[in-house]
Amino acid sequence: ENELLLEEVGRIKPGEQVFKLIGPVLTRQDSDEARRTVTSRLEFLREEIERVQGRMADSERQTRTAQTRIDKIRQAAAAAGSRPLDQ
Repeated sequence: ENELLLEEVGRIKPGEQVFKLIGPVLTRQDSDEARRTVTSRLEFLREEIERVQGRMADSERQTRTAQTRIDKIRQAAAAAGSRPLDQ
């Protein structure tokens, strides 16, 4: 949606009128300012996506590490359970 908006803003010629919806009111906005606003919004969204993807990758690594530990504990418990008890 924002990328489509950037395409549309890119088609605006210098000096043409641009309006921005603020609540129920349309207000004039400079076309260069509109372009900067959309560009900065896209950059912010890209950075947020990268940040969230990084956090997801960290969580996946932690999950794999925990699963490996659980598997080792289960194997040790199974090996200990199959040994005869010393009396």
